[in-house]
Amino acid sequence: MRYVPNDKHKHPWQPGRKGTLCPADLAVTAQQLLDESLDSPKWPQRRWATDGRRAFCALPTRAETDEWHGYPVPFDQVPSDVLRRWEQEGRISRRVLRRDRLDQRSRQRGRQ
Repeated sequence: MRYVPNDKHKHPWQPGRKGTLCPADLAVTAQQLLDESLDSPKWPQRRWATDGRRAFCALPTRAETDEWHGYPVPFDQVPSDVLRRWEQEGRISRRVLRRDRLDQRSRQRGRQ
């Protein structure tokens, strides 16, 4: 698997191509996240990674060359089997998951 960046997830956003922006403060490379990512039978064409504070989803960019791009997602979009494995392996804590849920709720209230 090889990570290939996608401009729609980079700052500044490209005209007409808005996606979730990738954080600039990653302690690991995007390739490392992809290398350590997990798959799930619930979403066979996606891979899931975490840096311990945030979750990321990877999608194939070019399946024939095994190129992938990724972007941040809320933890509630990560399949439960992947979350369980991350917790068992010590990649994330329940505290991080609770904080993410609280952040999601406050963002949703701000939109109303």
